[in-house]
Amino acid sequence: MAGCGRNNDKILEYCARESGTLFIVQIYIQFGVENDGSSVTLQSIVRFTRKTQRKGVYMLLVFIILSICICNTAIVGPRLIHTITNDDKINGVALLNNELYVLRCRSDNQIDVYSTINFTLLRQLSVDSENSLTGIAACPQKRAIYVINEVGYGVHRLGPDGSECKWPLTYSPLSLSVTRTSDVLVLCTVTIGNSEVNKVLFLNSENGECVRTITAQISADFEVYHCVQLKDDRYLMSYCSDARHDNGIVIRFDGDGKVLQSTQGEVSMHYPTFVTVDSDQFVLVCNYGARRVDLFDPMLNYVCNLTEGISVNPWSFVFDEFTRRLYIDDHYPYFHHVSIVQL
Repeated sequence: MAGCGRNNDKILEYCARESGTLFIVQIYIQFGVENDGSSVTLQSIVRFTRKTQRKGVYMLLVFIILSICICNTAIVGPRLIHTITNDDKINGVALLNNELYVLRCRSDNQIDVYSTINFTLLRQLSVDSENSLTGIAACPQKRAIYVINEVGYGVHRLGPDGSECKWPLTYSPLSLSVTRTSDVLVLCTVTIGNSEVNKVLFLNSENGECVRTITAQISADFEVYHCVQLKDDRYLMSYCSDARHDNGIVIRFDGDGKVLQSTQGEVSMHYPTFVTVDSDQFVLVCNYGARRVDLFDPMLNYVCNLTEGISVNPWSFVFDEFTRRLYIDDHYPYFHHVSIVQL
């Protein structure tokens, strides 16, 4: 679960519903913060309380005492730990094998690959395309990188052996992500008559064959941005009105396109350009116009601003759940860089 520094109330409420140990967890966090003696991550709390609930409260209390004795740093808020600068525009970021892939607007060597340890440039990758490439995603299972060719109506696949191929599409792709079963999920807008509809394409990760499509049941007046898969046959999509970009929404919908829940009324979002989900099904959203990354619980209730106190302009990002870092594609009018935020 992505953390929010000291803004823990809503996450703790969710933890209580899941584990029934809210009182002990609150004591744990409060004692650690006040005495500056406990290194606590919200993710470890959720996992541990779920595990120890079956073994009794005694084990949880032992864990609390040991943690306070051993650890020496308190809960802290998000902090900017590094910035990767370059003159070229960025069109997306991805993580694979502990390396950061940064897609840039160039005619060749479009992908810069950086170490996630010391953030040095390791190498560059070139994609065979005369068009600007506008999105990137990685698949750890297949060890492959996928890149969108919006103008060229296709998706490029870079394999672990250095191979490259392009999968042609009938529609112009807007964004992409990778599903839990390694399919490539591509969000498109299709013109039918005088109106446009969104289509979510599922591409086979080996040959690019379209094996399924979903159309989310939303108004054609909305501009869609990004789509990812949740558990089972559930999905998230971010969008906002063409006319008013201050009414951004993230919806959860099923395999038939039926909208099940939304963030409407939770918080004002301006251009929710990117969305992802962690292993606990918490939702992270790029609130581009508001210059922040927002966190929602699995029921799409607003939790907090993950980048509070940090100056960012996030267009997209990738979240490393193991290190709890956000690698943010930071868009500004005259320059782009990657901001690395420790949660």
